[in-house]
Amino acid sequence: MNKDVKDNDITHKSLLHPSPSAGGIATSHAASATTTPHQDPSSLSDDAGPDFVLLSKYFVAGAAARISAATLMSPIDTVKTRLQFQGRHQSIRRYASTADAFKTILKEEGIIGFYKGLPPRLIYITPAAAVSFMFYEQFKILLYLQRDKRRRAAVDGKPMDQESEREMAKKYRNRYLLPGSGLHPAVPLIAGGLARLIGTACRTPFDIIRQRLQVQGTLPQHSQYKNVGTFGAMKLLLKTEGVGGLWTGYSITVLRDAPFAAIYFLSYEMLKEVQHQLTGIPEEERLKAYNHLIAGAGAGGFAATCTIPLDVVKTRLQTQAALPMAERKYTGVWQAFRTVYAEEGFAGFMTGLGPRLMYLMPAAALTFTADHIASHLSFSPYLPLTHSLHITRSALVIPNP
Repeated sequence: MNKDVKDNDITHKSLLHPSPSAGGIATSHAASATTTPHQDPSSLSDDAGPDFVLLSKYFVAGAAARISAATLMSPIDTVKTRLQFQGRHQSIRRYASTADAFKTILKEEGIIGFYKGLPPRLIYITPAAAVSFMFYEQFKILLYLQRDKRRRAAVDGKPMDQESEREMAKKYRNRYLLPGSGLHPAVPLIAGGLARLIGTACRTPFDIIRQRLQVQGTLPQHSQYKNVGTFGAMKLLLKTEGVGGLWTGYSITVLRDAPFAAIYFLSYEMLKEVQHQLTGIPEEERLKAYNHLIAGAGAGGFAATCTIPLDVVKTRLQTQAALPMAERKYTGVWQAFRTVYAEEGFAGFMTGLGPRLMYLMPAAALTFTADHIASHLSFSPYLPLTHSLHITRSALVIPNP
């Protein structure tokens, strides 16, 4: 690291409170210090751009990692879904605990029983990530444009004319903008949140099919979903529930994912701050990889615990169509909350927490640690790309809660 770069990182500390002595220049107060000089994207030339071959490799590698993780974690996810599904229904196979579920599934259905819901998940992983990635960048560029339009208007004393606005948009289009360029640190979270809303909409139909396949081993023999495959389940869903059935539980999914993401990021930053204090490492210096591993695991565990009631209700709403009509007791989100509490008490909302922690804690720990390592590697002369990949992964590659 050269001295100029280090000095630049330490000097540019705050977006919201620019220092008069620094000429009014403000940069984002990022959670992690960076080593690349901050640069306003509007100052980049039109022909400057990222290495899209490198970006494609990152995307393919990311998709491969998500597919591998989904395959590895499928048994845990299946057990969680079955525990949450069983409720007070009398016609389905019941499990006494997480360990009993693992043991019984293995004994009665073999290894294949843990992977019945995997195919639909593998189908949506890559396209959902692509959609989220694309919308994330577009939302972020729009937010940059709005910021600089206000800045230009404040300097010129009048609104920006259309020609100048088009020129600025041209510079930003297809640009992977770095977080330390004077933009509020909430922007990646806002852009990531908007992108995940769209990604969730794309994912929900496959998520429903996945869960209904996962609970097959607990269903009575006369259930329509007892012996169907991925496409058979999709056909059956469309036949019995119509196109609207593909988005059953979308609202509760959003209600679960939004607080999960907020708690996930905030607790991660807080745990990093605690480690800075405990170790005596100054904030401008980076923590070690194992510190991010600890913070990521803690963040994943805390977010998973706080949102488990929402996850239980989501599972109940999205899987009850696999039951006989007489046992379908949930008519909406709030009615489902009331019913679960009336029949099972508060403990009913904690169902499946064990396997959920087993899934999300290591996934979050590895995600943040890999992100920390990758963000410090300069693979291309276009260095802002590294920072963009860092913040894009942080905002989007959240383990599906």
